[in-house]
Amino acid sequence: MGIPVVIGVTGHRNLREADLPQLKAVVREELEKLQRSCPHSRFVMLNSLAAGADTICAQEALSLGMELVCPLPMEIDEYRKTFAGPDLEVFEHLIEQASDVFIAPATEPFMEGRDFRYREAGLYVALHSHVLLALWDGKPATPGGCGTAEVVSFMLDGGYIGAPTFDSLGDGAVIQVVTPRASSTDTADIHAQLIEEQPGSLSEILSRTETFNRDCELLDKKEGKAKTREEGPKRTCRERMREVYDKADRISMHCQTRYLRTLGSLSLFCVLLVLAFLLYDEAELRWMLVVYGVVISAYAIFYWLVLRGRYHEKYIQYRVLAETMRVQDHLASLGILASVGDDFTWTQRHDITWIRKASRVLLVGGAIPATMTADQVKELWIDDQSAYHRHALERDSGKLRVSNRVTQAMIVGTVASFLAIIVLEYCFPAVMSSSFAGISFRAWAKIVWGCLSVVALFVAGYYGRLSFERKAFDHEKMAMLFESAAQRYDCNPGEYELVFRELAREEIIENGNWMSYCKENRPTFNL
Repeated sequence: MGIPVVIGVTGHRNLREADLPQLKAVVREELEKLQRSCPHSRFVMLNSLAAGADTICAQEALSLGMELVCPLPMEIDEYRKTFAGPDLEVFEHLIEQASDVFIAPATEPFMEGRDFRYREAGLYVALHSHVLLALWDGKPATPGGCGTAEVVSFMLDGGYIGAPTFDSLGDGAVIQVVTPRASSTDTADIHAQLIEEQPGSLSEILSRTETFNRDCELLDKKEGKAKTREEGPKRTCRERMREVYDKADRISMHCQTRYLRTLGSLSLFCVLLVLAFLLYDEAELRWMLVVYGVVISAYAIFYWLVLRGRYHEKYIQYRVLAETMRVQDHLASLGILASVGDDFTWTQRHDITWIRKASRVLLVGGAIPATMTADQVKELWIDDQSAYHRHALERDSGKLRVSNRVTQAMIVGTVASFLAIIVLEYCFPAVMSSSFAGISFRAWAKIVWGCLSVVALFVAGYYGRLSFERKAFDHEKMAMLFESAAQRYDCNPGEYELVFRELAREEIIENGNWMSYCKENRPTFNL
């Protein structure tokens, strides 16, 4: 099923009757564009079903096979009282077709009055959408307001109590359908335009989401599983998170394997190139020029395929996604709705905005009931992760020792060959002048020496890219973190929510640190 593409809706209620056909046509066209851009993704529309713009968008979305989810500003029986006549009939019809209907939780400190509840419903829609579809006349927002302009402001500028002080520039995207109100005499042409905080950000987010969803389908096809997209509405929030975690985890491990093989293959190509060059230069084997050309052509083609496969990038991105979902699921199991995407650092918010969005859209739905006790989560999360990091520390420390020994052995071999050549050159010149297979021992010595030097260089580079030393250090830090969390929990289990929220934040930050240094180890074309 993957990550759904979520379209939020806001718009004016009082529309001009004559504008309705054109508004419907433009809305449908924009929805179809989004569907065409993400053919492997499931689409969800967040819509509070107010009369007017909301109704138009909901009807068009349903006709295109999109899922309708309705965060309402108040209890449904109370909300019904705001409709009358045909509007009430349409509302009842749409509610019946919605996959989920719930009261939008408050994000800001509680205030009395209906306006506050309408404001919180709009804020929920903005915060839990990839893109906001706004049937809006373009007039600016009013501070503390609850209308269409305010919802647009939530998406583009934050502008609400508790908004991040330093937010990324790629979170906000609004498709504005220029829509005059019924009282307006404006003759402006009804059309759609994309408004983004950062040009191209929506395309980037949707592209990465679509790529992941396509990879999920390929994984299902490989494992002989049928599509589960139609089962989406029946699944709970936690089931969706766990599925995304499982898919991201398995695909990232597959990409890691391909990445490691790539590093070894690139190193082998370099050694073969050096060997071919030395045999041509020292042994004067002219046909080695042809071999060199074949090898470097194969090297270039292989490297192009590596870039196209994006295994290193996918390994990092999907590993971060999996870890984000794992932490989010632990919180959800306690009924905690907070998005761990809000804990992303400034750098993470820019580099993996699509994952931050995913952490929000997968939380879409009503209140999450606690399915585990705090003690159970402590055992599953804190105790298991503490044991995992201790084991990983031992494992990576062992790999670090092996890599150091291999690197040292190659260096010793290179130095030894150098000393052997010096001894032979000055003490046994006749031996160096003799030949074997038509090639002088002096030439053979240079070939062996050169190859050993190159192998030593690339062995050191290969193990250096695996960052065993940094990984071992990180595992040690994380083991200490979880041991500290266990102590805090045991001292005051009644404050478990505070402990788990702080632990989630630390894990997300560490995830970002891991991503930063792993990005530097991408495969490169070295000659």
